[in-house]
Amino acid sequence: MRIQVLGPLRAWHSEAEIDLGTPQQRALLGLLVLAGGRSLSHGELADALWGGRPPRSAVNLIQTYVKRLRRLLEPARLARTPSALLPRVGDGYALRVPGDDVDLSRFRQLTARAEAARRDGDHHAAAALWGDALGMWQSPPMADLPFLVAHPAVVALAEERRAAVARYGDAMIAAGAADEALPILAEAAAAHPLDERAQARLMRAHGAVGQRETAFAIYLDSRRRLADELGVEPGAELTAAYTELLGEMAGTPDVGAAGGLETSSRAPGTLPDGPGRGDPPPTRQAPPAPPPDPVPPAQLPADVHGFTGRSAELSALDRPWAADRRPDGPASGPVAMAISVISGTAGAGKTALAVHWAHQARDRFPDGQLYVNLRGYDRDRPLPSGDALTGFLHALGLSGQHIPLDPDERASRYRTELADRRMLVVLDNALSVEQVRPLLPGTPSCAVLVTSRDSLAGLVALHGAHRLELGPLLPAEATALLRLLIGDRAAADHASSVVLAEQCARLPLALRVAAELAAARPGATLSELVAELSDQRRRLELLDAGGDFRAAMRSVFSWSYRHLPPAGARTFRLLALHPGPDFSVHATAALTGEGVDRTGRQLALLTRAHLVQSSAAGRFAMHDLLRAYAGRLSRTRDAEEDRTAARTRLFDHYVAGATAAMDTLYPAERHHRPGAGPTAASVPPLESPVAARAWLTAEIPNMGSVCAVAADGHGAAHAVRLAAVLFRHLDGGHHTEALPFHTHALRAAEHTGDRAGQAHALTNLGVVHWRLGKHRSAADRLRRALTLHRETGDRAGQARTLSNLGNVHWRLGDQPSAAHCHEQALLLYEELGDKVGQARTLTNLGNVCQRQGKYDLADAYQSRALALHGVTGDQIGRARTLTNLGNVYLGQGRYESAADHHGQALELFRRFGHRGGEAYAMTGLGDVFLRQGLPLAAIDHHRQALRLFRTIGERYGEASALNGLGEALRVAGRPTEAVVYHVRAEAVAASTGERDERERAHLGTALARGDSNAADVSRTLR
Repeated sequence: MRIQVLGPLRAWHSEAEIDLGTPQQRALLGLLVLAGGRSLSHGELADALWGGRPPRSAVNLIQTYVKRLRRLLEPARLARTPSALLPRVGDGYALRVPGDDVDLSRFRQLTARAEAARRDGDHHAAAALWGDALGMWQSPPMADLPFLVAHPAVVALAEERRAAVARYGDAMIAAGAADEALPILAEAAAAHPLDERAQARLMRAHGAVGQRETAFAIYLDSRRRLADELGVEPGAELTAAYTELLGEMAGTPDVGAAGGLETSSRAPGTLPDGPGRGDPPPTRQAPPAPPPDPVPPAQLPADVHGFTGRSAELSALDRPWAADRRPDGPASGPVAMAISVISGTAGAGKTALAVHWAHQARDRFPDGQLYVNLRGYDRDRPLPSGDALTGFLHALGLSGQHIPLDPDERASRYRTELADRRMLVVLDNALSVEQVRPLLPGTPSCAVLVTSRDSLAGLVALHGAHRLELGPLLPAEATALLRLLIGDRAAADHASSVVLAEQCARLPLALRVAAELAAARPGATLSELVAELSDQRRRLELLDAGGDFRAAMRSVFSWSYRHLPPAGARTFRLLALHPGPDFSVHATAALTGEGVDRTGRQLALLTRAHLVQSSAAGRFAMHDLLRAYAGRLSRTRDAEEDRTAARTRLFDHYVAGATAAMDTLYPAERHHRPGAGPTAASVPPLESPVAARAWLTAEIPNMGSVCAVAADGHGAAHAVRLAAVLFRHLDGGHHTEALPFHTHALRAAEHTGDRAGQAHALTNLGVVHWRLGKHRSAADRLRRALTLHRETGDRAGQARTLSNLGNVHWRLGDQPSAAHCHEQALLLYEELGDKVGQARTLTNLGNVCQRQGKYDLADAYQSRALALHGVTGDQIGRARTLTNLGNVYLGQGRYESAADHHGQALELFRRFGHRGGEAYAMTGLGDVFLRQGLPLAAIDHHRQALRLFRTIGERYGEASALNGLGEALRVAGRPTEAVVYHVRAEAVAASTGERDERERAHLGTALARGDSNAADVSRTLR
């Protein structure tokens, strides 16, 4: 008998084809084939055959289909004899056929041999074997059963072919036969237009046969498509293929994506010895060196100290990975993505088991390991999937601009980044299938390990996950852990160790807490401690009829809690009110209202008792079960007014800390920020810029949680104030993080009817959208804010909003509207006597005049602004004005003055850690150096600026740096590369609606191509 699934589902006896019956009956057979001998339950089959809505008679129908298939596939089987081919296994069925009878098995055998040949360096043999394997495919898998197209097993099989096409293409290119692979590679790229690896592979194939213009066209089309559909830039793979192509065109080895050209050794802002000195002739310029390979993410937490037992569970976790490998081992690639779910009661050690296994298996995942605590059972706020995706994409090397704002697009980009990578994704403490599903990779080369108290049945039914139900430790394992943690007393009194293990329900968390209490009381015998715990448990059982595990955990926690001094017990209870992922001693002191030193001693006590965990850099965290226990204690033992006061002190702490840090970093804007409210004694000293920036970096995640919780509860005013205080810090290059802060602030203000708060939150959201190049949505938010400011009579708010609206018009090329907004803002600031606002608006007016070619008037505005900055001490404002003056002097041909001003600005921006300003100063210096005849120095500065702009997501700056690179490359004698950079700049500018950089890109492209009418190109666009 032969069975085919690599195309329409078909089967034969010898040469006679078998009529397999109805679509559902055929689908049942196909699913069993894809299961590879693994049994499928009635529930799994019913969900697949009827799309999650099976009829009541589903089980009877499935049994009927099986009976018919047995008769068709085993015509010689005697009646009433067990089926060897399609036996019943548990609550389901399995298909047991020899591997050679199924085309899928032969396909996998061929690909395994191809992979072995590739590892041996025989690209010709590998290409031939992969070609034979792909030749077995007639069409998409089970193409005659369209209702199965989205089933995980069918999707995984399609991905398997896709991976084989990729490996075939790579082998053909390496074997010098790229021309023969072009048709199938083009088909794969067309089928998956957002798959950057497929596009990059097609580029390399065209480049290998000398079709470089076609390869460039593929790159540019892909880049536009990514920008239009996902709002992102090309990733590492596509960029690498493009830079390799540039290197081939220059007759050099691979060119690095970062483009580290020869650079001048002088400090930025100083001048070389003379025009052109230090820059070799264009034809002798050295190619950029390749950048260092990116470091794979390694996010696993530290392995658990004293991990004991669980050998059966570790083996069970190994099985899905081993079972889903091809015959020749992991390098041959997976059959389907291995998903394992560790479920079980709280405190059973799910996280410890997952992390321990992940460390053991990390060598199987050379492309890295991703980890996130989803905080699924955090009563305040489980981690949204979108936030987890942002963290993963950052870890994968994407900057803010490459991370889409829409969560669905973010998930798509995440799957694209993981395509064909061999990575492990650990999703710890998940709440539901809905929280997990967006975090699943789309490629079978990855493996996923999920922990949850829930069984996550949907992952098993719809995604083929393997579930491991984690119970208590075995008795011998539990006593072994106690011997490890307690030492000689446990070894000498085995009987008491056994009883203590049972009192803890053999749950690792309870065992560790109990062992720590025993270790802290060396004078007591283990039998005395066991008797004491037994008495404590009896008292609890009189009050609560919970299950055994719950009672055991609470009895151990209560036993440990009862031995805390009153201050330590109160600290433990109040820590449940902290909504963030971790906390510092100062934040804890705010909760308790105690001094920092006394609070530090209480935290040390709780750490020794294993009631909190100490993390790096003096920070602490709580297990969610202990947090829940502490919360229950607090709700029953602390008066509600005390809890409210503690929460208010915590909110005050973060507002006061943020205010202190911002006052250190941006003192001139102190009057623009809302007051900090009550003085919080627990705020650490933040007088130095270094300390202020470090505190902000460490506490931003916690302040994000505080802002969200405050907005949804009784701290709405704190949410509004905290987001407003942090505005300037977030505006310095943290745009992705800024969006939720200001969104929470807007929601809080709307909830309380705070129209002034709404206006400020809308203004801040408008600025964030402007920074991200979303100019239309920015203008909408700013106009709404302006209306509210006028209704509330806030003239300072009106001035600030008008100035930012003017900036939006400026970027869109509407200079008259921009000037009108800035002039209105300036009048308001002058009436208010606000010199900081006046200076910033004057520099904005200078920018408008510069765009209009009115350099003398621009100089006058910028010079007035610079003088005011000297009065107010606004160093960031001063740096920005210096940069703008540098641009004006460049337009006037005053190159030395331009370089000097950009150099001063660069020094200030770096001193204050302002990455956006640093990038603008760098690209300004690049423009100056090009005018001075130093193309290599110009290229280097523009490349550095481009990296910074992409890191922070500053789209206008990215377009400017790309155009600067194109202009410098053209002068350096590399016009083909110049065209590519100008085209990229045009795409960025077009996506944001920025007219000036778009015109600059068109003109640069025309000049680089030698267009005799280049001078007319820009005018035609106006």
